[in-house]
Amino acid sequence: MSTNNSEGDGNVDHVEYGTVEHDDPGPASDDTWNTVEADSASVAFDWGFEDPPAVIVEPAEETSVGLHRAINVSATGFETRWMVYDDDSEAVDADWAAFGEAAQSRGHEPSASETHIRPGGPWPTETQQLNINSLHDYEQLERSLERIERKGSGEVTVESVGESNEGRDIYLATAGSGDTDVFLFAEQHADEATGCEALLNLLDELAAGGRWNDLLSELTIHVMPRANPDGTEVGELRHRFNVDPDAPARDESVGIYTDYDDAGVGWDVNRYHWFDWTESELYQNLPEEYPENPVPEAQILVDTIEEIDPLWVADFHNQYHYISDDGENITGSVYWPTSPGADDDAVDLSKQLCRGIYDDVDSQGNTTLTQFPGGDGRGIARNSYGEEGIACVLIEMRGQTDEFGQKSGGQLIRTAYEMTVSMLERTADESVFDIDPEAADEMPERGERYQRTFHPSEELEAELEEDEAELDDDYFECTC
Repeated sequence: MSTNNSEGDGNVDHVEYGTVEHDDPGPASDDTWNTVEADSASVAFDWGFEDPPAVIVEPAEETSVGLHRAINVSATGFETRWMVYDDDSEAVDADWAAFGEAAQSRGHEPSASETHIRPGGPWPTETQQLNINSLHDYEQLERSLERIERKGSGEVTVESVGESNEGRDIYLATAGSGDTDVFLFAEQHADEATGCEALLNLLDELAAGGRWNDLLSELTIHVMPRANPDGTEVGELRHRFNVDPDAPARDESVGIYTDYDDAGVGWDVNRYHWFDWTESELYQNLPEEYPENPVPEAQILVDTIEEIDPLWVADFHNQYHYISDDGENITGSVYWPTSPGADDDAVDLSKQLCRGIYDDVDSQGNTTLTQFPGGDGRGIARNSYGEEGIACVLIEMRGQTDEFGQKSGGQLIRTAYEMTVSMLERTADESVFDIDPEAADEMPERGERYQRTFHPSEELEAELEEDEAELDDDYFECTC
């Protein structure tokens, strides 16, 4: 990288200018930088470069032939970048700018549209090996639950409460002896793994007793870490649905929520929580074909929760990537029952729990929480249990299994764990009941979706909107 040191300009103490020549998408000539995708502005910082220089270049205007953005470089990474294109839309050079205090003194404030792929950011880079070995497969889940049960010496019990469509056990762990029952479950969608890992960490802690003893004397905590064990065993990165070769083609008009593209894949577990199956869309439209719930994983959840009758239920998922108005990655979103028939008291408690999570966790580290823009569908767990008079909190963490690296995944698991602890502790000491339910409505709304194959320019946003319009809303919004 060539540099040109200059004296301060106004409040700017020191400025270095730099240009990196590179092929598209080959490596930069200076190997401390490298391009990682063949699209208009996708470059990642090489973590091996431990002490990045303070490089500032003047930001260019966005033109019809190139997407120009500023980059914020620090010792721990960067937030944004920009790449210059010629008239033939061929990348000819990349100018990199570090807008630290000096840049801010010029009045630059990064906008939401400037944040994109970065180390520790929304997605792993193309040069980063992606695997999910740190996540429990089915056999590892069984071994972990067995170990936790032994560790708890009777304080944590584990039992199978039914079998999946392919015959795998669906496990329920129980800890505590309190009069108040609560129920937590995860991985209805098998490519949404953060919650399962967080709940296993919780069980491991509860088995150790110690500081948890007072809480366990107030609560009986029921945990189903994986509601869809078949989906986790499909392919390298799992999939959303259960596994059912008899699943028909998707037809939402009659209540068939299966794979978006193909028959014979599986059902969306989180559309079939019906305490009275005859009220379901599927039965109403196709009673002879579906006299009973065709999704055993959902029915097991309904039956188990009905038997336990907990004060509240928490349902863990993962959403796509979203950014706040000031450009922050949304770490997670929470929501409550919203169907018209939801019980008022259940909704209030759900909102109190959500607001408690926000107050306890949003201020931690780089965590940014919002409310989730969920739908009103009655077969969704959040709404079904709300209509049954059971408070239900939806927790949506950032990223699917193929969209974050292990470092980012670890941070998300830890945040989901802290969100869980917030609900448990506030329930045990009853402070949750002191929260104004309406305060949940004051939590920030989730921002715009951010997708690595699209970048925030008007032209590309229009392409994204066009693509989204061709797909089912659930594909992008996951109205859990």
